[in-house]
Amino acid sequence: MSNAHRKQTKANTEAHAEPTNRPPRFQKHVHSQGFLQEDYEQNVMGATAGVFCAIWAGHLLGERLSMALTTWSPADDQGIHRLLPSDLSIVVLLASKLLFLRALSFRYVLRPMLKCLGIAEFVSRQSMAATIAGCLSALLAFCPAIWVLCDSNSDRHRDGLSTMHKGFIIGQSAAQVAAMAIEFLESNRLDRVLAQYLMAGSLFSAGMLRHIHAAAMLVCAWELPRLVTGLLATLEKLLERPCCCFLQRISLAFSPFALVIMGPWLVYTVAKASLLQEDVDSRSLLGARLVFCISLAALSLIELNNILSFTPAAPAPADVRSEKIQ
Repeated sequence: MSNAHRKQTKANTEAHAEPTNRPPRFQKHVHSQGFLQEDYEQNVMGATAGVFCAIWAGHLLGERLSMALTTWSPADDQGIHRLLPSDLSIVVLLASKLLFLRALSFRYVLRPMLKCLGIAEFVSRQSMAATIAGCLSALLAFCPAIWVLCDSNSDRHRDGLSTMHKGFIIGQSAAQVAAMAIEFLESNRLDRVLAQYLMAGSLFSAGMLRHIHAAAMLVCAWELPRLVTGLLATLEKLLERPCCCFLQRISLAFSPFALVIMGPWLVYTVAKASLLQEDVDSRSLLGARLVFCISLAALSLIELNNILSFTPAAPAPADVRSEKIQ
């Protein structure tokens, strides 16, 4: 082959060669925060829906395990209920349903509604949706607790719980378990996860001990600051200006102070009741009393640590304004 033919072949090869500035075939794609959040919510909905659909399918087929997970302990001949450790299965099932409803509402109700209101940025929509969801959950927990405290028939069932009171304890415990799962999945604050766990244990053990008023007082002290703080934060985002900062700081400090003051008193009340009652039922509930006292004491210590380590946020400069979304 002559040199001229070799040169011509090389020129033709270089002319038909692919450009070298083309991006590589396997390139890492960086997902946006909106895509990651929607993928997380889809996984949560899929997992929780699969769990309770499988449980209810087993219930319809008469499986013993599914029957235990979908029914609570029956009442006695007088219609009086008692909260038993087997009722924890209902708490876990309701917590999975609450997680499903939260992810569903975020994806198909709250964020689309906020987008229709003119909030175009995904981070702002997600933050406001979380605030609104926190307000609704606190309101749905606070109102039944007030009803229990104001109920004049609470002392009628001293040997057990009524149907409404048992449903109140199970629902509140499930809400705390769901909040614990949310804190574990979405934040890095292990102290909050531990506080939600101790709160759920305190509520359920109070139900086993038939201290319905103590459980209602715990719910009020726990949820009222979150309700007030969420409402004020929603007003700030809607009005685009800070409002009632002093009231917001007071509401944030109310829950730790209330639990620190009320916790030892509730522990003393339960311990005194256990000493005065010497029947067989009192001895069988010794474990529940230990769980209640230890959980509430640990929760009071966590909240006391939050009070001691609280540092107020520095005020923002007056000339710094949040960019208004077009």
